Amino acid sequence: MTEADSPDHDGPEPGSEEPVRDDAVREDLTPWFRPLFELSDPKEHGPLDWAAVFPQAGPVELDVGSGRGRFTNEGAAARPGVNFCGIEHDFTAARRGAKRLKRDRSPNARVFGGDAVRFLREFVPAGSVAAVHVLYPDPWWKRRHRKRRLLGEALGPEFLDLILNALAPDGRLHVRTDVGEYFEGIAALLDDCPRLVRRENPLDETAAAIERQASGVPLTNYERKAVVGPDRPDFRTDATVHAAVWTVISAGEPGAQAPAGERSESVLSPPSAASTAGACAPGSPA
Repeated sequence: MTEADSPDHDGPEPGSEEPVRDDAVREDLTPWFRPLFELSDPKEHGPLDWAAVFPQAGPVELDVGSGRGRFTNEGAAARPGVNFCGIEHDFTAARRGAKRLKRDRSPNARVFGGDAVRFLREFVPAGSVAAVHVLYPDPWWKRRHRKRRLLGEALGPEFLDLILNALAPDGRLHVRTDVGEYFEGIAALLDDCPRLVRRENPLDETAAAIERQASGVPLTNYERKAVVGPDRPDFRTDATVHAAVWTVISAGEPGAQAPAGERSESVLSPPSAASTAGACAPGSPA
């Protein structure tokens, strides 16, 4: 089932306190899965220390709304030098992915259970993330629910500021969705931000899914169903996937680059020239 097939629902609004779910206290998946409510209060102890989260040093990439964790899990396996961090409000889905990480004893992938807005605002250190992936965000189909869209008109400006605060120099924001009008709104928001520059579409998403899978680029569950072929009942040929990557830029030092040791070995494209990260300037269209 692709994003466009999913029914609307009355789940928690982004930014709201996440519910405590029964399955959050079952099998011990530490350190691969941690609910936010188990973490130390960031108001007292500050944001996360990535060195304490991951046993290895390396760039950190966030998978916002990581779902069952396929992108996070496969990305970590394919790129052992990069630390992948998923954030997912659905504990059942998050734990499902974390169980695979536990089985594989993955050293470079972790999943947190809770709200992405709160996670970025309170737990992610400023300027510490090499890339943020927002893949197939919930479109909240009903008109009265569209205020809940993470990158929509209501929440988008604040959420974008949180992302930019998290991104390191040369950081990248990668967005994919199969909802055309949602992507148009996202692109308008991000294109208007003076701290970001859009790169060329990194991939012809639908046509190149098989090629990406063969080359080791991780797919989401949505994309995998399209890759497996028309013999599956949920195979779709009508879903057009829209994707783009925006890179943090610096007006002061347009030619500056992050130190080589801090760059992420991106599966999307080579690192671009940039320098400092930060939120969009106050009063900007974003």
